[in-house]
Amino acid sequence: MTALYDFGVDLILATCRGVLFASCFRGLTDRRGIFRNRSQSAGALLTAQYVVIRMLFWQLPFFQAFFYGRGGAMQDMRQSIPVHLLYFCVSFLCVCLAYRERLQLLLYLTVTFYSMEEMLRFMIYAVSDGFSVLIWNTLGEMVQQQRLTMERFESILLVYNAAWTWVVNLPHLLAMGWICRRFVRELYGQSDLPDRQELNYLMMPGIIGIGFAILLRGTVYKIQGSQVYSLLEVNPELRLVIPAVAGLCIASMLRAAAVLRRLKEAYEEKAVLQVYRQRAEDMEEHIQELEHLYDGIRGVKHDIKNYAADLEQLMRSCDPSDRETREEMQEYLDGLYQSMERLDMRYSTGNAVTDVVINRHFREARAADIETECDFIFPRDLGIQAFDLAVILNNALENAREACEKEMTQGRYIRVEGECRGRFLILKVSNSYTGTVRMPDGDTNRTKGTMMLPESSKERGGNHGIGLKNIQKCVEKYKGMLQWELRDGAFVLVAMLQGR
Repeated sequence: MTALYDFGVDLILATCRGVLFASCFRGLTDRRGIFRNRSQSAGALLTAQYVVIRMLFWQLPFFQAFFYGRGGAMQDMRQSIPVHLLYFCVSFLCVCLAYRERLQLLLYLTVTFYSMEEMLRFMIYAVSDGFSVLIWNTLGEMVQQQRLTMERFESILLVYNAAWTWVVNLPHLLAMGWICRRFVRELYGQSDLPDRQELNYLMMPGIIGIGFAILLRGTVYKIQGSQVYSLLEVNPELRLVIPAVAGLCIASMLRAAAVLRRLKEAYEEKAVLQVYRQRAEDMEEHIQELEHLYDGIRGVKHDIKNYAADLEQLMRSCDPSDRETREEMQEYLDGLYQSMERLDMRYSTGNAVTDVVINRHFREARAADIETECDFIFPRDLGIQAFDLAVILNNALENAREACEKEMTQGRYIRVEGECRGRFLILKVSNSYTGTVRMPDGDTNRTKGTMMLPESSKERGGNHGIGLKNIQKCVEKYKGMLQWELRDGAFVLVAMLQGR
């Protein structure tokens, strides 16, 4: 009966801890492991491995004899170090099978869980050991004073062992559940998972916790002959020091994730402010361009009257066949053409705002010997705001023109294309480009991508990558999708926006 009870208790404890272990990985966004996006199956695998490896060790004497010797009883607490190393390695292997994320991220999650579990275990052990020693001493004195019979003592011992298992393990499970929930909320509450450098920062408290646990397992408890040696009995102050240090380790692991989340939130808020600032600057440029266009129209309207009057006077007073007269008339005509050139709106999209943006960038591109082509009509029936399209076009064309200016080959071009398919607008901006792109993770071999844009090639500064963020914000506003591709010596940016 006792063996069955112990088996049931071990199974319950192992299952609960396995569920907590699996919960630390449920926030992963990329589940391309052996279960192919079936998160429940991945969680079941992690829970099962946790249960199986511990039950095999706790219930089979072979494993205990292999690690602890013939008697199967731990004589020195440092003998448990290889056991927990085995637990860790099996767990990490199963994690790598279930989640094909970055190994550094998976290692960080595994190290952090085991470190938090070990620190919490030693916190409870240091506190509960004192009460356990007090109870044992009290019962021993009662037996010596014959106030307690041996039969009564044995029955109390059975109840004590059964109750003490839950007294020690239940607080551990409850505290571990709260810690894991807090950890998952802080880590996965970020806009994206930590990158390589951030993981190096996050992993340090966990590594320190693992090292502290190894130190304690090597020194806290051992048996020499019939004598039991306990570091806590020799140094009672450690009953306070160990929980304090272990608690600080757990707090530092949680705090590190929280600090990183807050730093990212602050950075994103700053990026949003920069986006709005850039949009305001773009709007100011559009207004200035429209004012320039309006002033030009007024100026041409005024000048064309003078040109017409002067030409009429020349035609009346001079012989048109005279060479000097023809040259003077040609100068007047050239001046008229130059005035009209200021109002050149070669491309008409059906909207004044997008006309200004496209013609302004294309005028600058042609001045740099870059060929331009536009096949875009403003979609009036889709409910897409002209300013949002202007933001996309303004940033995309600016990036395209800067990329073309770095190209040394002939045949540089920029092309704008737009197509409506049902309630969707597909806007494509392509430009000649023979270089490579650099992704935020350092990859330079990518030739296509969705939503995740390449890094800007500009020098890092306050507005680094703001244009790309502007485009992405506008696309997300219309529940759209952003894609890019390198093909046939060209960089192609495609924005698909859903009409309202």
